[in-house]
Amino acid sequence: MAQFRSTADLLDLILRNGGEVTNGNSPYESDVLSFLNQVHFAVIAGGTIPIGKDQTAEIDEVWPWAKSRTPLVIELQPKYDTGTVTLTQGSEAGVFSSAPSFSVEGWHFTVEGAGTVYKIASHTAASTNFELDSAYTDDTGTVNFQAMKLEYDLVPSFITINASNNKFQFQKVAGTDITATLTFGSYSPADLATHVASVATTAAAGPVITGSYSSTTRLFTFTSDLAGATIFRIQGAGSQSPYSVHKNLGFDDELTSSATSFTSTYILGGIARLVEPMKVQKGSSIDGSIYGIDSESFQRNYPVNQISEETPSKFFVMHEGSDGALRVRFNAYPAAKTRIEIERVEVPRDLKDNAYSMPLLPRKDAELLQFAATFFLMANKSDDRAQLFASLTQGKLKAMIAAHRGGLVRAGEKFGQTTPRLDKIGYRRRGINTSGDSY
Repeated sequence: MAQFRSTADLLDLILRNGGEVTNGNSPYESDVLSFLNQVHFAVIAGGTIPIGKDQTAEIDEVWPWAKSRTPLVIELQPKYDTGTVTLTQGSEAGVFSSAPSFSVEGWHFTVEGAGTVYKIASHTAASTNFELDSAYTDDTGTVNFQAMKLEYDLVPSFITINASNNKFQFQKVAGTDITATLTFGSYSPADLATHVASVATTAAAGPVITGSYSSTTRLFTFTSDLAGATIFRIQGAGSQSPYSVHKNLGFDDELTSSATSFTSTYILGGIARLVEPMKVQKGSSIDGSIYGIDSESFQRNYPVNQISEETPSKFFVMHEGSDGALRVRFNAYPAAKTRIEIERVEVPRDLKDNAYSMPLLPRKDAELLQFAATFFLMANKSDDRAQLFASLTQGKLKAMIAAHRGGLVRAGEKFGQTTPRLDKIGYRRRGINTSGDSY
C-alpha cells in the first residue's frame, strides 16, 4: 500500500488504527471520511480542530502548498460618464443619452452638482434605460453624471487550459471511459463550457453534449441527449484525473451517477481565504498593493460620496458566501482599465474514498490527517487511546507550523546574522531611487 498518497490509503489506515475492517463493511467508514474532510478543510482554510474536552488545535497558517497555483485576475473599470441622463424627481427610472455597451447594473451613480450617491439597480448592456435603487430625490432634468464600479465579485474572468488540465473524461457506456482533449488557451467560463461540450461531442461520436455556465450561480452544467448512448457520466477519478479539467469545472474526484444532466458541485473561484494584498499590475505605483481593512474603518475613512478617480489602495470584504463567494468594495476607481492579481486559498474539494482523490497536504505532513481523524474515531467509540492521538495531532501540527515559519526565516536576507541595532539594518525601497539602498 502506498501510504498517504490518496484518501483511500488514509481511510484504510485510520480504520485499522481503530480496529475496524477495511473491506467496506465498517459502520464507521463514512464517519471517518467526514472526519478527514473536516480536518483537511480546517488545515487549509484556517480554523480549529477539537482534540478533547476544552481543548482545540488552532490553525492560522498560509501554507505554500495550499495557495492557488495562479492568481485570480480581475479588471477594475474606469467610470462611465458619456453623454447625459434624464431623471425625474420621485421616480427610480432613468434614460442614458448614450447607451453603455456593457451592463452598469450594481454601479454607483451620481449626478453633477448633487451630493446624493445612488446605485444602479437594473440595466441591460446596450440599453439606454436603467433604474436606480431608490427614487431620484433631486430636481427633474437632463444632467451630466458619472457611474462608478466600486464593488466586484472575486471570480475568475478567464480559465487557462494547459497540459495540467486539458482532459475531460466521461462515459456514454458504463465502464468505458472516453477522453476529450481540450485546446490550450484562455477561456471565459461560458466559452470553456461550450468548448468542453464541443470536444466531448466529437470524442463521443454519438450523443450531442451541451455545456453552459451561469454567471449568477457560478456553476457549470453539461447535458447529453443520450443519442446512441446508454448513460452519461462525468469521470473525475479515471486515468486522466491528474490532467483533468473537472476540478476547474467544479466536479469532485469521482465517477458521477448516470444522468442526462450534471451541474457542478462547487462554484467557480470559491475562496477560503485571501492571503496577501491585491497587486496592481499597471502603471508605476511604488507599492503596487491594495490592502484589506475592516468594514467600519473603510466606511469611516472612505465614504462613498467622497470616493475619487485614482488607483485604489484599500478594499474590504462586503460579503462572504457559504460556498466561498467573496464580494469586495474598493476605495477608488481607476482612470483606465486596471489589472488586479489576487493570491488566495481556494475552497478545497471534498476528499473521496478512491485512489485518485489526493489531499492537498504534502505527503510528509499527511499523517496529521491520520492522527486527527483517528482521534475523532476513537472518541466516537469511547476508546481510551483517543487522548494519545490528540497528543499526536498537537505535536504534528506544532512541528508543521515550526517548519513552515522556520523556512520563511531561513530564506530571509538576514538569516544567521545578529543585528544588535535595528537602525543599522538597511532596506530597499523599490521605486524611490536607482542608486542603491535607502536607509
